[in-house]
Amino acid sequence: MLTNKQINHIKKEHPKKSVEQIAEELKLPLAEVYKALGLAKDLWALRLENAMEVLVIMLLALAPLVFMRGMHDFADLPQRTFIQIVVTLLVLLWVAKIAIKQEIKVFKNPLYFFAAGFMLWSWTTLVWAQNRYEGYYAAIHLSFCAVVLLVISTTFNRDRCLQRFLFALLIAVAAVIACGLAQQFFQWQWIPMSISPSATFGNPNMAADFVATLFPVLLTMVFYYRKDLLRCAVLAASLLSLVYLYYTGSRGAGLAIGCSLHWMAFLYYSKRYKITGRAAATGLLIIAGLSLIIIYAFPSGIDTIRAKALSEYRLVAWRNSVEMVKDRPLSGFGSGNFKVFYPAYSRKAIIDRAIDTTKYLGRAHNDYIQIAVEQGLPGLLLFLLLPGYGLIMTWRLLKQTDDHPQQWIIIGLSGGLIAFMVVAFFSFPMQRSIPPLIVFTYLSIVVIIYNQQFLNKKAWDLKISPTVGLIIFCCLLVIGFAVNRFNWKNIQCERYFSQALGAEQRGLNILVLSAGLRAHSYVEERMDVLITVGRAYAATGEYGKAIETLEKVISRYPYNLNALFFLGAAYTNADKTGKALDIFKHVLEIKPDFPEVLKIIYSLKTRGKARVSLG
Repeated sequence: MLTNKQINHIKKEHPKKSVEQIAEELKLPLAEVYKALGLAKDLWALRLENAMEVLVIMLLALAPLVFMRGMHDFADLPQRTFIQIVVTLLVLLWVAKIAIKQEIKVFKNPLYFFAAGFMLWSWTTLVWAQNRYEGYYAAIHLSFCAVVLLVISTTFNRDRCLQRFLFALLIAVAAVIACGLAQQFFQWQWIPMSISPSATFGNPNMAADFVATLFPVLLTMVFYYRKDLLRCAVLAASLLSLVYLYYTGSRGAGLAIGCSLHWMAFLYYSKRYKITGRAAATGLLIIAGLSLIIIYAFPSGIDTIRAKALSEYRLVAWRNSVEMVKDRPLSGFGSGNFKVFYPAYSRKAIIDRAIDTTKYLGRAHNDYIQIAVEQGLPGLLLFLLLPGYGLIMTWRLLKQTDDHPQQWIIIGLSGGLIAFMVVAFFSFPMQRSIPPLIVFTYLSIVVIIYNQQFLNKKAWDLKISPTVGLIIFCCLLVIGFAVNRFNWKNIQCERYFSQALGAEQRGLNILVLSAGLRAHSYVEERMDVLITVGRAYAATGEYGKAIETLEKVISRYPYNLNALFFLGAAYTNADKTGKALDIFKHVLEIKPDFPEVLKIIYSLKTRGKARVSLG
């Protein structure tokens, strides 16, 4: 209970002082000050904001730790489902708060336009996409992560909130490192993984990308925190993260950390010695010029570095993918549709011998190239503007302030953006669930600090009536329900698909059909499920059903070698020679050096029939 003296002081000082200032002076909770002033709406808005803060902390701390056993995709799908559920709740609370206060303040920061443009263009490309399901799957998650930027940056501006968000990231990375080291040294098998130490990401490289992106922020927290215990904990986590990265063997993550550390050192010394932007640009141009001279002077050494930094197969995929960009430079092939069309380009620049009926390239292992393939050069430009403008904001914050109290965090966030950009050159973080969330969170914190420093008087004060707020809330509730129903169906489909794959490995085709059809009943657009069902039909001699099923697949995946081969085999065994020859000719257009197909075609042409073993 407040004393009369406290109540009188609060009423006397308000509105000359803000509620936050009065609460800090009297060492009182904000809620008590709002109650004393009789500001019921503001009190409810504060409660919603506190609930949103808890949700953000849960999101950042727990999302990287989510996994579900008994699924083929046991890491990424559960993680993106968790993120989308929490973000749905977060957005609903955000809209409820806006409806209560009947206003929202949005700063005139260009980053909002870049993020909105990237998301809208991602959805626009679905108009001409061959397979829209793959596009929905990708665009939905990117949109939810982008919404995090808007919600966090327009809601939270207190240092306490930013500290808690960063601490949540510290908890997440510490837990991931602990899981990974337990897998490496104690053979801990409870969490599913492909190779040790994958932590909760299923693959060591994905876990390494996550740790590398967080390492710069983790390192600068050592200088940011004032309590010795916290500083020691952060330092220990930083050292252990390097140990963990060593055992993952990820060269891309190592390079990302190296580049981020150099960038952070450059920022620190440019601030200390007041290096101007023009001088910094000149220095970078000189370094680039010297690098080119070294490249031409010592070509053998560069070849050695390239051989160690890049796998031969990755370069093959990149060169063929660039040919895809050349064919559709403006429109792209549509979000999520890289995997649909890559087989048709697998020999365009250089022969990709890894492509066959059991292997396909689902990602370019370079987000810049893949985004250019899927969304064209406009999508690539919008994507580059996100971390690029984030770096510009951090540079301005460090150069135009004397001693910013959060300068170490600003340096760390800038280093984190650099690490992400390097990782994206060698991997596919934007195709996964966690990295987009981390990047948009970084940008959110940078935007909050930047808006306070430079855009305090440059904002739109938008008035929202309760009726409009209620309509928006209901619309978002419907959208959230639809998206999470979509995710629930994907999870159920994934469970049965995992069972189907396990049964196929044991040669139990009846069980494959049962589990595969059950998976298909949840998500009819999953072509990998239909391929498995089609193979099972063909193996059990039900060629008519196999043909019907696999024809559906190639209508969405016209260059999928697995589906095409089994479709051709089903036509062959059903004595439909003409259809079989047409399909196998299409297969040879994609992969001319396919000995088994050549043998089948020879038998069909010489004897008029053939039999393909599918058991």
